[in-house]
Amino acid sequence: MCERPSTETRTFYGALKHIAEGLINRYPDKLIVFLIPPHGSSDTVPEHLPNAITGQVYSA
Repeated sequence: MCERPSTETRTFYGALKHIAEGLINRYPDKLIVFLIPPHGSSDTVPEHLPNAITGQVYSA
C-alpha cells in the first residue's frame, strides 16, 4: 500500500493542497483548473536521464 504524501505546507503536495483548498473555499461555485506542461516538453531536463527520486527513465 502506498503511503500518503505529507500535507505540510513546506512540501510540494502540501503547498498545492493548501492553495487548492483556499481557492475552493474562496470560489466554491467556480471551476478551478491546474495546468502543467506535458512531460518531455522541456530541454532543461532530458528524458534519457533517470528521475532523481525514483531512478525511473521515462523515455521510450
